Amino acid sequence: MSRVFMLIMLLATISVVGVATLSAPLQAQQPEVKEGAAAANADEQPQSSFWQNPMFMIMIIFGLFYFIMMRPGQKKEKNRGARVATIEKNTQVITRGGIIGKVISVHEDRQELTIITDEKTDTRLKMSRSGIWDIYEPPEADQ
Repeated sequence: MSRVFMLIMLLATISVVGVATLSAPLQAQQPEVKEGAAAANADEQPQSSFWQNPMFMIMIIFGLFYFIMMRPGQKKEKNRGARVATIEKNTQVITRGGIIGKVISVHEDRQELTIITDEKTDTRLKMSRSGIWDIYEPPEADQ
């Protein structure tokens, strides 16, 4: 993710500097005419186009940043939250701390779960639903 962010910032810097350096020679090449009505127009600054505005380029970069980096993370978080909300008894889960266990009871009214981590020693943990990271799916063994 950080490589994409660095690439976007590099492109933003190049586009802003490139627009500023390209517009300066165009302003220097204008002919000088100072007679009558043309003298009044000579004092005015030339209008730069909307597309050459550095602020527009920065807005485009931040828009791309949002759709490339932020939006997919929001979708993943929404899917994970939906999976955690549907946890039932005998589901294997992984906590935010990395503990893997099996749900043995669910208290919907208190948003609380009890998980068992070791069946031999009967180690149980009582947790809130917000402490559960995701449903655990053990990797399949190579054959």
